[in-house]
Amino acid sequence: MTVFEVTEHKNCCQTLVEKAEITLSKFSRKRCNGQDPSKQQNAEPILQMTSACLLSSPPVALLFLARPMLAMREPVTVLCALSFILFGVYLLALWAYGYVRTGLIAFSILIIAAVIQIAVAFSNVALVFDPYIGIRLLGRTGWRIFYYTFVCIQPIESLLSAVALTILVAWITRTHRASQ
Repeated sequence: MTVFEVTEHKNCCQTLVEKAEITLSKFSRKRCNGQDPSKQQNAEPILQMTSACLLSSPPVALLFLARPMLAMREPVTVLCALSFILFGVYLLALWAYGYVRTGLIAFSILIIAAVIQIAVAFSNVALVFDPYIGIRLLGRTGWRIFYYTFVCIQPIESLLSAVALTILVAWITRTHRASQ
């Protein structure tokens, strides 16, 4: 970089910072009832101030994004998420058919696992289309609870499927030995 380019770059950055400070100052005065937040007479402790007042206090860093960040909905991701629902519905129908035909307990366990899988699949599709839906609908605490439930229910569903399929394999091998 030449000296001219460095100077030009420095001036450009300085202009951007000045514009951000002017915008922030106008925004802060609106949010803090027209007063300069740094010169309020009955200054509140920093933890009790509004977020607009916090933005104008010196220790807070400010980041402006050029454009909003949106989740990318790639066709492959959407198709995979939708396929989870289709496979879940198929498995539910298959295990229900098996239960009706045989009455085995293994199929009832597989039906429960398929219902859990479908619920997880619908949550997955919602998160693919709007990753921030949980935070908006449930708040941060509710989202945290949902997230841990979402993550922890998947191994439970897999465990139920493994137990039921083990019972099913045992029944098939016993029936096969008896028929020989």
